[in-house]
Amino acid sequence: MELLITLVILVTLTRLSVGGFSRLLAQGELEAGMDNFSALLRKARQRAVTETTFTIICPGQPRLEAGRLTPRCGPRDSWSQGTIAFQDQDGDIATTEDTSLLGATSPLHQQIRIVWRAFRNRPYLLFTPSGLTDWQNGRFVFCQQRAEGHIQHAIVINSAGRTYRREELTGAQTLDPAQCPASVPSASP
Repeated sequence: MELLITLVILVTLTRLSVGGFSRLLAQGELEAGMDNFSALLRKARQRAVTETTFTIICPGQPRLEAGRLTPRCGPRDSWSQGTIAFQDQDGDIATTEDTSLLGATSPLHQQIRIVWRAFRNRPYLLFTPSGLTDWQNGRFVFCQQRAEGHIQHAIVINSAGRTYRREELTGAQTLDPAQCPASVPSASP
Protein backbone atom coordinates (compact mmCIF):
# COMPACT_ATOMS: atom_id res chain seq x y z
CA MET A 1 0.00 0.00 0.00
CA GLU A 2 2.82 2.41 0.86
CA LEU A 3 4.52 1.57 -2.41
CA LEU A 4 1.31 2.32 -4.33
CA ILE A 5 0.90 5.70 -2.61
CA THR A 6 4.54 6.53 -3.31
CA LEU A 7 4.10 5.66 -7.00
CA VAL A 8 0.94 7.78 -7.29
CA ILE A 9 2.75 10.76 -5.74
CA LEU A 10 5.77 10.22 -8.00
CA VAL A 11 3.62 10.00 -11.15
CA THR A 12 1.69 13.15 -10.15
CA LEU A 13 4.87 15.13 -9.51
CA THR A 14 6.38 13.93 -12.78
CA ARG A 15 3.31 15.03 -14.76
CA LEU A 16 3.37 18.46 -13.14
CA SER A 17 7.06 18.96 -13.79
CA VAL A 18 6.82 17.84 -17.45
CA GLY A 19 4.05 20.40 -18.13
CA GLY A 20 6.07 23.17 -16.52
CA PHE A 21 9.19 22.07 -18.35
CA SER A 22 7.47 22.13 -21.75
CA ARG A 23 6.17 25.67 -21.06
CA LEU A 24 9.70 26.69 -20.07
CA LEU A 25 11.10 25.22 -23.30
CA ALA A 26 8.45 27.02 -25.38
CA GLN A 27 9.24 30.33 -23.65
CA GLY A 28 12.96 29.72 -24.27
CA GLU A 29 12.36 29.13 -27.99
CA LEU A 30 10.39 32.37 -28.26
CA GLU A 31 13.00 34.37 -26.31
CA ALA A 32 15.89 32.94 -28.36
CA GLY A 33 14.09 33.74 -31.61
CA MET A 34 13.44 37.32 -30.49
CA ASP A 35 17.03 37.76 -29.28
CA ASN A 36 18.48 36.55 -32.60
CA PHE A 37 16.08 38.72 -34.58
CA SER A 38 16.89 41.81 -32.46
CA ALA A 39 20.61 41.20 -32.91
CA LEU A 40 20.18 41.03 -36.70
CA LEU A 41 18.20 44.30 -36.69
CA ARG A 42 20.90 46.06 -34.63
CA LYS A 43 23.68 44.68 -36.83
CA ALA A 44 21.96 45.84 -40.03
CA ARG A 45 21.36 49.34 -38.65
CA GLN A 46 24.92 49.61 -37.33
CA ARG A 47 26.37 48.53 -40.69
CA ALA A 48 24.18 51.04 -42.54
CA VAL A 49 25.56 53.86 -40.38
CA THR A 50 29.22 52.80 -40.16
CA GLU A 51 29.55 52.06 -43.87
CA THR A 52 27.11 54.77 -45.06
CA THR A 53 25.11 52.32 -47.13
CA PHE A 54 21.57 51.00 -47.35
CA THR A 55 20.83 47.72 -45.61
CA ILE A 56 17.81 45.51 -46.17
CA ILE A 57 16.20 43.01 -43.83
CA CYS A 58 13.67 40.66 -45.37
CA PRO A 59 12.26 37.17 -44.93
CA GLY A 60 14.37 34.53 -46.63
CA GLN A 61 17.41 32.34 -46.45
CA PRO A 62 20.73 32.79 -48.21
CA ARG A 63 21.21 30.51 -51.22
CA LEU A 64 24.44 29.00 -52.43
CA GLU A 65 25.06 30.34 -55.93
CA ALA A 66 28.34 30.14 -57.81
CA GLY A 67 30.14 28.97 -54.68
CA ARG A 68 29.00 31.79 -52.39
CA LEU A 69 25.99 32.64 -50.22
CA THR A 70 23.64 35.05 -51.95
CA PRO A 71 20.72 36.77 -50.20
CA ARG A 72 17.29 36.29 -51.75
CA CYS A 73 14.14 37.73 -50.18
CA GLY A 74 11.19 35.40 -49.79
CA PRO A 75 7.43 36.01 -49.55
CA ARG A 76 6.27 38.81 -47.23
CA ASP A 77 4.57 36.45 -44.77
CA SER A 78 7.51 34.06 -44.29
CA TRP A 79 9.56 35.93 -41.63
CA SER A 80 9.46 32.94 -39.28
CA GLN A 81 11.05 30.73 -41.95
CA GLY A 82 14.30 32.72 -41.65
CA THR A 83 15.42 36.30 -42.07
CA ILE A 84 18.37 37.79 -43.96
CA ALA A 85 20.14 41.13 -43.84
CA PHE A 86 22.29 42.44 -46.66
CA GLN A 87 23.92 45.62 -47.92
CA ASP A 88 22.23 47.34 -50.82
CA GLN A 89 24.64 49.92 -52.24
CA ASP A 90 22.07 51.81 -54.29
CA GLY A 91 18.89 51.22 -52.26
CA ASP A 92 17.07 49.44 -55.12
CA ILE A 93 16.27 46.33 -53.02
CA ALA A 94 17.81 44.10 -55.70
CA THR A 95 20.73 41.78 -55.11
CA THR A 96 23.69 41.62 -57.46
CA GLU A 97 26.84 39.52 -57.50
CA ASP A 98 28.58 42.04 -55.21
CA THR A 99 25.74 42.16 -52.63
CA SER A 100 27.15 41.53 -49.17
CA LEU A 101 25.23 39.23 -46.82
CA LEU A 102 25.35 40.67 -43.28
CA GLY A 103 23.65 37.85 -41.44
CA ALA A 104 20.68 35.52 -41.22
CA THR A 105 18.42 33.94 -38.65
CA SER A 106 17.40 30.31 -38.69
CA PRO A 107 13.80 29.23 -39.19
CA LEU A 108 11.83 29.28 -35.95
CA HIS A 109 9.85 26.48 -34.32
CA GLN A 110 6.66 25.74 -36.27
CA GLN A 111 4.52 27.06 -33.40
CA ILE A 112 6.06 30.55 -33.68
CA ARG A 113 5.08 33.04 -36.35
CA ILE A 114 6.48 36.52 -37.03
CA VAL A 115 4.19 39.14 -38.56
CA TRP A 116 5.60 42.49 -39.77
CA ARG A 117 3.11 45.34 -39.25
CA ALA A 118 4.36 48.74 -40.35
CA PHE A 119 3.67 51.96 -42.15
CA ARG A 120 4.28 51.91 -45.91
CA ASN A 121 3.39 48.20 -45.97
CA ARG A 122 6.63 46.95 -47.54
CA PRO A 123 7.65 43.27 -47.35
CA TYR A 124 11.12 44.28 -46.12
CA LEU A 125 12.76 46.76 -43.74
CA LEU A 126 15.23 49.29 -45.14
CA PHE A 127 17.85 51.16 -43.11
CA THR A 128 19.24 54.28 -44.78
CA PRO A 129 22.92 55.34 -44.44
CA SER A 130 21.88 57.55 -41.50
CA GLY A 131 20.31 54.57 -39.66
CA LEU A 132 16.72 55.69 -40.25
CA THR A 133 14.05 53.28 -41.47
CA ASP A 134 12.77 55.35 -44.39
CA TRP A 135 9.50 55.95 -42.50
CA GLN A 136 8.87 52.26 -41.86
CA ASN A 137 8.18 52.37 -38.14
CA GLY A 138 6.18 49.39 -36.97
CA ARG A 139 6.51 46.14 -35.08
CA PHE A 140 7.46 42.54 -35.57
CA VAL A 141 4.88 40.52 -33.66
CA PHE A 142 6.09 37.13 -32.45
CA CYS A 143 3.07 34.90 -31.94
CA GLN A 144 3.35 31.49 -30.32
CA GLN A 145 0.64 28.87 -30.00
CA ARG A 146 0.60 27.24 -26.56
CA ALA A 147 -1.82 25.02 -24.71
CA GLU A 148 -3.17 28.06 -22.85
CA GLY A 149 -3.67 30.03 -26.08
CA HIS A 150 -1.69 32.44 -28.23
CA ILE A 151 1.15 34.37 -26.58
CA GLN A 152 2.25 37.51 -28.41
CA HIS A 153 5.38 39.61 -27.92
CA ALA A 154 6.77 42.31 -30.20
CA ILE A 155 9.95 44.01 -31.30
CA VAL A 156 8.97 47.60 -31.97
CA ILE A 157 11.05 49.74 -34.31
CA ASN A 158 10.68 53.50 -34.58
CA SER A 159 11.44 55.60 -37.67
CA ALA A 160 14.87 56.46 -36.20
CA GLY A 161 15.71 52.75 -36.43
CA ARG A 162 15.81 52.08 -32.70
CA THR A 163 14.22 48.92 -31.36
CA TYR A 164 12.69 47.87 -28.09
CA ARG A 165 10.75 44.84 -26.91
CA ARG A 166 7.15 44.64 -25.78
CA GLU A 167 6.29 41.61 -23.69
CA GLU A 168 2.83 40.04 -23.62
CA LEU A 169 0.81 42.20 -26.00
CA THR A 170 -2.79 42.87 -25.03
CA GLY A 171 -5.86 44.58 -26.45
CA ALA A 172 -5.60 46.45 -29.75
CA GLN A 173 -1.89 45.62 -30.08
CA THR A 174 -2.54 41.91 -30.57
CA LEU A 175 -3.01 40.08 -33.83
CA ASP A 176 -6.26 38.47 -34.76
CA PRO A 177 -6.01 34.74 -33.83
CA ALA A 178 -6.42 33.91 -37.54
CA GLN A 179 -3.04 35.62 -38.16
CA CYS A 180 -1.42 33.44 -35.49
CA PRO A 181 -2.25 29.91 -36.57
CA ALA A 182 -1.77 26.75 -34.53
CA SER A 183 1.12 25.86 -36.80
CA VAL A 184 3.07 27.63 -39.49
CA PRO A 185 3.44 25.99 -42.93
CA SER A 186 6.91 24.72 -43.65
CA ALA A 187 9.12 26.61 -46.06
CA SER A 188 9.10 25.39 -49.62
CA PRO A 189 12.48 24.82 -51.32
